[in-house]
Amino acid sequence: MWRKPEENNAQPSPNPVPPGAPQASQVPSPAPIASAPAAPARTSPNIKIKGELTSHEDFFWDGVFEGKIHIPDGKFTIGPNARINAGIEAREIIIQGEVVGTLKGERVHVSKTGRVTGDMETHGIVIEDGALLHSNVHVGQKDSPAPSSSAPPRSKQAAAASASASSNAAAPSPSLTTEPKDN
Repeated sequence: MWRKPEENNAQPSPNPVPPGAPQASQVPSPAPIASAPAAPARTSPNIKIKGELTSHEDFFWDGVFEGKIHIPDGKFTIGPNARINAGIEAREIIIQGEVVGTLKGERVHVSKTGRVTGDMETHGIVIEDGALLHSNVHVGQKDSPAPSSSAPPRSKQAAAASASASSNAAAPSPSLTTEPKDN
């Protein structure tokens, strides 16, 4: 059993601690490393860059960019304040702002605030009501050659693209143009 030492008979401790130094019970233990997924790298609306952006992780851009963007293994999100004039290649591209250029990705999502002008090559596309799209869109299947003109459409988007292409036989690829409706 331990007894509290009397004040006038205090004995020195075996490991004296200098005055002002933290006691062992006051030293914080290191926090455990969390295995939560990392948040995407971000930029603010005030950033303006001309050049080339390359990453292997998710990236959120909300400024002005001109050049080339290459994110083969990640998701590239164009924020609502973004204005981009670039060729973009990413696994997934989400457009909330304005893009002028070519897009190439497994999946492209144009939100209701998104505006796209340029050619697009993708395996899947989502276009929300209100989005503005002036583009030649090529929707292909993963790891397969381009479909022949006699093949049946694979989805509603592909059916719309096929109908558009058949009305303009001179076009090299299907074109989709959407404009917001005036109510």
